[in-house]
Amino acid sequence: MGAGPKNLSDIIRFKQCYQVYSSGEKLQSLKEHIYQYYYDQSHFLRVFKRFTGSTPTDLQNSMNELATKHYTS
Repeated sequence: MGAGPKNLSDIIRFKQCYQVYSSGEKLQSLKEHIYQYYYDQSHFLRVFKRFTGSTPTDLQNSMNELATKHYTS
């Protein structure tokens, strides 16, 4: 399939955090969720940038209604 175990676990872990991020949860809730899966904030930011190509702030500023509905369902 092309995805090794480490890469697959990164994808699953990121998907769970991204669903919380895109649902519009409060920042504190997101921070608590992040630390369940990542060592620290820089670890999360590195993975976030790998999968989305931008930082969470940049992505949030560029998200439109269609993107929000797509990732929250």
